[in-house]
Amino acid sequence: MITIKLSPEVYDSAISLAHFRYQMSRASKLVNQKQDKTRTELDIEKLGAKGEFAVATLYNINPPVTTGWDSGYDLWFCSKSIQVKTTFHTDGQLLFRSKEKFVADFAVLVAEDSNCPMKMTIVGATSKDYFFTHAIKKDLGNGEVYTLSQDKMAKPENFWKYMMEKRYA
Repeated sequence: MITIKLSPEVYDSAISLAHFRYQMSRASKLVNQKQDKTRTELDIEKLGAKGEFAVATLYNINPPVTTGWDSGYDLWFCSKSIQVKTTFHTDGQLLFRSKEKFVADFAVLVAEDSNCPMKMTIVGATSKDYFFTHAIKKDLGNGEVYTLSQDKMAKPENFWKYMMEKRYA
């Protein structure tokens, strides 16, 4: 795990992106398929945007773009796509409602630091193929989801090494 603190500028960009996405979702009458029923839609959007900016910052890739809809592709490197999944729980798992919802080449799990909302911990990464093979179907209280525990994920530094090999090989 690698914890980074978002700069005030990056944090502001993440919060602005979250507000934009929230407003677009409301205007489009979209319903978020969140698992966490105790937090607001805006809280979930803020968490997700901060996670995306944290991954982009750590791996030095282009930050997320402002789009009006969620294609499932949050970030890109060397023509490979990344879905960023962010959790409020330090022991959280990578979750997808169905395997079909994992559309990118990779997923990266990020956890928010409960003591400092500008600190985000990049927990690990997985490929789609690995997730499909190793994910476990569980009911966490809001219906069944596919989960991958943190210990089954590649460490952030191993994912960085893979990215550098793709970028410079």
